[in-house]
Amino acid sequence: MLISIYMPTFNRLELLKRAIESVKQQTYKNIELIIVNDNSNDGTYEYLNSIQSDRLKVIHNTTNKGACECRNIAISVAKGEYLTGLDDDDYFHTSRIESFVNAASSSLDSNIVGFFDDSIIIKRTGTQVKTKRNSKVYVTDLYKENKIGNQLFIKKSLIQCHLFDPAFPLWQDWDAWLTLIKKHPLTSYYKNIHMGSYYVDLTHDHERITDKSLVRVEKAFDLFLSKHSDVIMNKKRVRVSLINYDNYIMRVKDYLLLLIFFKYRILFRKIILAISK
Repeated sequence: MLISIYMPTFNRLELLKRAIESVKQQTYKNIELIIVNDNSNDGTYEYLNSIQSDRLKVIHNTTNKGACECRNIAISVAKGEYLTGLDDDDYFHTSRIESFVNAASSSLDSNIVGFFDDSIIIKRTGTQVKTKRNSKVYVTDLYKENKIGNQLFIKKSLIQCHLFDPAFPLWQDWDAWLTLIKKHPLTSYYKNIHMGSYYVDLTHDHERITDKSLVRVEKAFDLFLSKHSDVIMNKKRVRVSLINYDNYIMRVKDYLLLLIFFKYRILFRKIILAISK
């Protein structure tokens, strides 16, 4: 069974090399890697042309289109029965694809829409923390927050009908997972394989969160509520995901909101940040 991996990239050459290497080291070998270079100018073009192979497809954009469009371009040319994504600043554990293939091949539950996994977060201090996500994520869970993360392992036939929405400056993944599962019965869910096979690297200095990006988050928040107004009844619960950004300017009612929804870790972090300023 062929598995397609899509990867958008923009001006992160050294991190891109690490991401590609993590795909090459997969224990499951029937893989095609599709990289969409979003008009990089840091040597990415030359590097990708130098490593072309039968298992690697490279698409060079002549203008910057953004990560959503890049993912959609890659998905449109993918040949795998299943596909999943990899961000260019993150990387895979060597057994990630094999674990997903085994889970998909052995599953007899028709309610499963796709598979995901816990992530290993590498903090700037070098500390590694494993996320603790639900074993099953239903559509009602996604009304509240993105409980899956940024990557799914899913049949191409499903996701190609509900691609990433380029109108979203952020939260494209959350929007995509919710849009997709809304088309299925309420008993449908995404299944967590609990392997911790995806590494999210926060140690580098590329595209740190800025005031400008906070504006993008607020825009994504408004778009998300508007697009999914048919199912989201508690807008305040979704707002917690907006509050979670470090540079979000807190108000008294935001602290109360975190208390109401028992988000004590976020609340504690916000209080520490407020005291340190």
